[in-house]
Amino acid sequence: MRIWDTDFGNCRKILNKVHDDGVYKITIMKDTHYALTSGKDNYVKFWDLDSFEMVMRFECEMGKQIRALAFSSIGDFFVCAGVNKTIRLF
Repeated sequence: MRIWDTDFGNCRKILNKVHDDGVYKITIMKDTHYALTSGKDNYVKFWDLDSFEMVMRFECEMGKQIRALAFSSIGDFFVCAGVNKTIRLF
């Protein structure tokens, strides 16, 4: 995952091994520096993009692939959905 500077367009950081088998979805929380990523490894990871660190990791039983990910409008919860057609609210 590459994190870019919006002012000058420079690559600030490259994070390797964000997920074991690749990333499907990246969602950034509105007006913050936080992001969610999902991948084939059955985890949703919560990132602080200022410090480039993973803050939390959520395990989801979605059939090994989490394909959809979205924050609520005010950022108090998020929803993920997998290939086995289940939806989970965190």
